[in-house]
Amino acid sequence: MYLFDVKINTLIEFTYSSNFRVYDLEDPMEFEENFSEDVLSEIAQAEECLVPIKSKKAYKKEFDRFCTWRREKNVTGASEKALLAYFSERSKICKPSCLWTYYSMVRAMLRLHEKIDISKYGILISFLKAKNVGYKPKKSQVLSREQVIEFLQRAPDEKYLFVKVVTVLGIAGCCRTCELVNLMVGDVEDRGTVFVVNLVDTKTHKDRYFTVIDETAVDCLGILRAYIKLRPPNVPHNRFFLNYRNERCTTQPVGKNSFSKLPCEIAKFLKLSNPSGYTGHCYRRTSATSLIEGGGDLCSLQMHGDWKSSKVAQSYVDQSMPRKMDVQKRIFSTVTEKASTSVTTDIGCMVTGSSQHLSSVFANCTFNHCKFDMGGNCNDLNASVDATKCDNIEN
Repeated sequence: MYLFDVKINTLIEFTYSSNFRVYDLEDPMEFEENFSEDVLSEIAQAEECLVPIKSKKAYKKEFDRFCTWRREKNVTGASEKALLAYFSERSKICKPSCLWTYYSMVRAMLRLHEKIDISKYGILISFLKAKNVGYKPKKSQVLSREQVIEFLQRAPDEKYLFVKVVTVLGIAGCCRTCELVNLMVGDVEDRGTVFVVNLVDTKTHKDRYFTVIDETAVDCLGILRAYIKLRPPNVPHNRFFLNYRNERCTTQPVGKNSFSKLPCEIAKFLKLSNPSGYTGHCYRRTSATSLIEGGGDLCSLQMHGDWKSSKVAQSYVDQSMPRKMDVQKRIFSTVTEKASTSVTTDIGCMVTGSSQHLSSVFANCTFNHCKFDMGGNCNDLNASVDATKCDNIEN
């Protein structure tokens, strides 16, 4: 049995053994159950899984920053107004896209350590959305299909063989740089007419695979086989990509930063403007754009890039000039074809009747370049009717 005392803000628990316990309602820790050390350890391990393992340091760093801000501002708790003030200050030095990332981190840590759910703070979310209005994120430049083929054909293997292999796999599989780093020797399988590449432990925690076949203009399989043959026999690890120098592969694996610089090297070789704009996301954006320009739909794009959201998948597609011209051509060609079909059908239907019917239908009408025979048939299907001079036309 419980008895609540409003004056002292306490909850008194009475038991059948005539004992009682007083709970302080302002301290939620008072209501935690008493567990053994083994159970508490198991609970702590389970709670640690709620934070992404790869980003655990970043989550803790952002939460420590928020806690430091609370101490400096003499703020207690995590009310909506307190968080609104915190993110308002952060917005003065951070990009809107970063604000959403920090919000996600603080939300997860507050839910874990203080049992507070800030996802219900509508005013705070509206503030973050308002800051995102008009913001244009900086994206990597995209290589066209012609530019990719030109690089694979013209670039000498003595210097660019490694870059060619990364380009083929990166674009064929819409790969992230971390997926290229984690690619192992056993993940690349040569089946004669096709290479099958497995991507394990991706960002979305789903394994996927893609294939590489010979292009009509580029020997992609030959490029891959030439690089694989250069692998030394005494490599102490299973990483697929090895450092390539002087037409040889060393035992040193290639790091993530090296992959991010490769699109810039391609841009410099092709003498494109703003080579620094071609970042590590170039392969992924180029693959997505090429798929859509080749006739792929949104569903195939989302599956190809392993995106959970169709909105995110669309953001990777570059709005290229050829696509805009193709859309415009489809619009006007459709309108022209429909208009032409409609005129031909209408005239064809009207001229199939008898001469007596034609005379009643086309009374007081003027025909330009149209000849009818006695059976009421029109010899010129491209005949035009001056509708402005027709007093009686049946629709």
